[in-house]
Amino acid sequence: KASRLDPEEKKRAEMRDWIQEKLQEIQDQVEMKEADIEALTTKKGKKDQNAIGEALEMIARHTWHIEQLEMVTRALDNCIIGPEEVEEVKDEIEYYIESNQDPDFYHDDQLYEQLELERKLGESGQIVTVDVVVPEKNKKKDKDDDMSNSSEQDSKESPESTKKSKKEKKKAEKKKEEEARKTAHEKLLAQQQERQRLIQKQKEAQKAKKEQQRREREQQQLEAQQKARQEQLLQQKQAQQQAQQQEQAKKQEQQQQKLREEQIAKQRQQVQQQELARQQVQMQQQQQEIQKQALEQQQIQKQALEQQQIQKQALEQQQIQKQALEHQQIQKQALEQQQLRVESTPIVSGSEHTQQLSLLESSLVHIPTSTDSERPKVYVPQRPCAIPASFPASPTPLFESPLMFEKLDVDTLILIFYYQQGTYQQYLAARELKRKSWRYHKKYLTWFQRHEEPKVTTDEYEIGTYVYFDYETGWCQRIKSDFTFEYPYLEDELQPAPK
Repeated sequence: KASRLDPEEKKRAEMRDWIQEKLQEIQDQVEMKEADIEALTTKKGKKDQNAIGEALEMIARHTWHIEQLEMVTRALDNCIIGPEEVEEVKDEIEYYIESNQDPDFYHDDQLYEQLELERKLGESGQIVTVDVVVPEKNKKKDKDDDMSNSSEQDSKESPESTKKSKKEKKKAEKKKEEEARKTAHEKLLAQQQERQRLIQKQKEAQKAKKEQQRREREQQQLEAQQKARQEQLLQQKQAQQQAQQQEQAKKQEQQQQKLREEQIAKQRQQVQQQELARQQVQMQQQQQEIQKQALEQQQIQKQALEQQQIQKQALEQQQIQKQALEHQQIQKQALEQQQLRVESTPIVSGSEHTQQLSLLESSLVHIPTSTDSERPKVYVPQRPCAIPASFPASPTPLFESPLMFEKLDVDTLILIFYYQQGTYQQYLAARELKRKSWRYHKKYLTWFQRHEEPKVTTDEYEIGTYVYFDYETGWCQRIKSDFTFEYPYLEDELQPAPK
């Protein structure tokens, strides 16, 4: 509901709430003073009349302020005065509520005069009933006036002889009263000026106090900001130091890792070199033994060949002689048979001769060739085992086509390469891997591919990051950083598949 009020109504409602709050605070102080009076009156022994009188005077003063604030509330509700007018006396009211117990406190009984409540409420038709607090001095003065009035009544009853002296006394008393009134008026003006000065001084003191508090708050805020800025700078500096330390530790770890890898590579290279040297020595010894055995076999074969040649020559001579005899006998028999056949052969007609020629031509068409004597090519598995009869028993002809290998991925090609040794499929798989920018390393017996451009390139080697296929331990692709690929170990005999 408060959000739907216009700004003027909102200010008026806030001021009304503030006045009610201050009325409650003054009422609480009245109740405290009443409790003090009750404690003093019920106290046994001699009663402190001065304390009771001061408490009663304070209650009367609080009651007067309550009535004035109720009038302010009434005028505020009836729009006779505005919130900005009440704002002018707000600091004095708060000062009264907070400092009325101080020993040097001065009570300003003209606090509400600038609001002109009586006049404004009277003009608006509001009934103003305010009980004015009468000080003790004025009460005594009224008592003296009552006594003088009683003395005047007594003087009327006295004889006429004393009338003149009494009239003169009255004139003297009136003159004294006028002088006293004049003196009291001057004194009242002086008190009012002094009061105004004290109020101004209190306002200046309050203003100076508020200014000092404001400066202290600004100083505290400035110190807090400086402290926060220093803490932030310190945190940034610590974060930078930690980052630098982490970076240095990371660099040191990388350097140590690089050194360890270099040492491992050197050790591996030394082991490989030793293994190569040992293999070379073994190969040399084997070659020497093979050469020695070859020479011995050559000598044995030579001797055997010489003996065979001698035996062969003897056999050949025997065979030649035997064949010559047999040839002579065969020729003799052939002549005899020919003479007999000519004598006994009937005369063949032309149609029979044509039929014999057609039979000879048909037999010539179906004459056996050299391929008919070759063994048929049947697939024989390398490691046969018992499998269901529904499984394929021979490779599909698709794997004979190079186009089929272009559709296979790297893992499949490498599987064919390592498990189809010495076959046409191994050749096609290697050719397709080369087409996909993989290179075979003859020393490590695996396939490598550049992960990025080499950092160092010479005529004999190149250094960089490579992807290689681990077929021994994990059957996966791994990355090798700072790897030295020596060109002598690069397989370059096989041409890659055409793109």
